Amino acid sequence: MNPDGSAEIEIAVPLATVWAAISDIERHPEWSSECVAAEWTGGHSRPEVGATFVGHNAVGDFTWDAPCTVTDATKGSVFSYLVGDPAVPSAMWRWELEAIDHQTTRVRHSFHAPDLLKPDYPYPGRDEMLLDGIVATLARVKQVLEGTSSEG
Repeated sequence: MNPDGSAEIEIAVPLATVWAAISDIERHPEWSSECVAAEWTGGHSRPEVGATFVGHNAVGDFTWDAPCTVTDATKGSVFSYLVGDPAVPSAMWRWELEAIDHQTTRVRHSFHAPDLLKPDYPYPGRDEMLLDGIVATLARVKQVLEGTSSEG
């Protein structure tokens, strides 16, 4: 399995708008195929290095909570976080933003999941599922932020 994956998309929305959306973890369920809820924890309420939150996730009937720690919250540029124990994280998720012009933002979303390389990792194909998920997530962020609809 490949522990790394990334995808990018251009969104016809100013960088500040995209940054505000992707760094607001409570909005992630709007576009994630796995995250069904998220909230700040430990007295945190905004994206800043060291802030913690928990994501509540589901795939089919399987549900789990993912405690996370923000590792980069460079306004207008990067939002990243570790999942699990920050000393030995199970994954790192990263969003990178770049203004193409005043009305268009390039967004790159990536993951690094070292747990996928463990010999006893129990979910074959999880790397492909994660990569498919970030492609779908980016498409949904674009749809939501541009105010478009995939319906007829």
